[in-house]
Amino acid sequence: SEADFLTYCAMCREQLARTGKPVLHILDLLLPELAHEATEAPAGISCRRMNRRKLKNTVLERLHQPGMPRLAWEDIVLELTPEVRAMLEERRILEDDVRQVIHQSREHKRCFVHADGRRIAAAELGEVTFWVEYTEKDGACVVQTVWSHRMRIMGGQS
Repeated sequence: SEADFLTYCAMCREQLARTGKPVLHILDLLLPELAHEATEAPAGISCRRMNRRKLKNTVLERLHQPGMPRLAWEDIVLELTPEVRAMLEERRILEDDVRQVIHQSREHKRCFVHADGRRIAAAELGEVTFWVEYTEKDGACVVQTVWSHRMRIMGGQS
């Protein structure tokens, strides 16, 4: 079709955006302050999660309801190279998962520390155990690699 697309399904918007065709979601018209450009590339899984949070808070504000409280791990600043971002996307690991692992590691003071300062932290989030290798620099966590397995570590905590 020569016309631009309008969808009411977020996943359809993402799939159509991959074709390079201009596409909007109906909420882009209803909530222009949160709108994305029709030519914007599809969002990754972490960005989609963040967009859902923004949408929920905006709707709650309009209904004069309290927004969602911020959780302590949400303030962790991540520094991710394009390669690490691609790895997260390929492995379907959310940036929020990475933040939660680092937060739990700090809270429980449990991680491996290499002589060069690299840290490896692990945490069970639901039925999946995540590992994050990172360094700390200027208040940010510079992530080198992340992996996960659908497993539990028995006889202790991960």
